[in-house]
Amino acid sequence: VVRQLPDQHYNIVTSGTNIATELSQRSKCNVTLIGGQVNGNTLSCSGPQAESFLDGVNIDIAIMATSGYSLNNGFTSGSFYERQLKRKVIEKARVVIMLMDLSKIDHSMPYTFAALPDINVLISDAPLPREIQDEAERHNVTLRCGET
Repeated sequence: VVRQLPDQHYNIVTSGTNIATELSQRSKCNVTLIGGQVNGNTLSCSGPQAESFLDGVNIDIAIMATSGYSLNNGFTSGSFYERQLKRKVIEKARVVIMLMDLSKIDHSMPYTFAALPDINVLISDAPLPREIQDEAERHNVTLRCGET
């Protein structure tokens, strides 16, 4: 998603070190990296200092990714700290966009951070199974799915 953003004036707050690095190459973006414990798998920062930092941040649009999703467990993460941070972002955001590739479906991690009613838009790389489409529609979630 970051590579698709035009080089315009944005104030971007991210926990992703890789995202901050990519955006720092642009001349017009103002990028703030949230501090905290770095997860080597996701290259993101989380933990109490990251959550505390968000207390003073107003979030217009949150673009998030999930490690797993199932209808029973919702959107999940493998880290408790990441779960806490994502939950806080969702609570503060005006609009929540969730990114999910099909490999995440029916793959549940230990910590649930959101359910379909918590998000506004779900973007996937291919059409989602009918039962997920139906559930998203029931909760007024906009779907944007790529072609297989």
